[in-house]
Amino acid sequence: MRKVFLALIFSTSLTACMKNDQENNPDKIIVIYELESNTAIPFTEIKYGSGPAGPTKSWDISGIGIFQRTDTIKKGISISLEARHPSSNKWKIRIKTPDESLLVEGPVKFASGTPSYYYSSINAAVN
Repeated sequence: MRKVFLALIFSTSLTACMKNDQENNPDKIIVIYELESNTAIPFTEIKYGSGPAGPTKSWDISGIGIFQRTDTIKKGISISLEARHPSSNKWKIRIKTPDESLLVEGPVKFASGTPSYYYSSINAAVN
């Protein structure tokens, strides 16, 4: 319950700050890359980013909780979020805007092989 309360306070504060940035530059928009983890085992790989190169920024996460990164991007640019976990499907990724006018959530899939892993990948365009 405490984590939910803290997340709500953070989210509300973040939205208020971001709204001022958007009003100052109407050609840009703030996006939130989010990973909700229900596993304590660290993720193998998480990448996010915008533009034609795709996800280029790395992000290390381990533990249970909701983790977020924000970015201000130019409208019309594609955005991506990818994650890989070695043993669990008890997590999800999403990309959203502070007002949730854009909300994309990716399914977690299993990749067999040696080694096998779980992964999710989403792409969106913000207009």
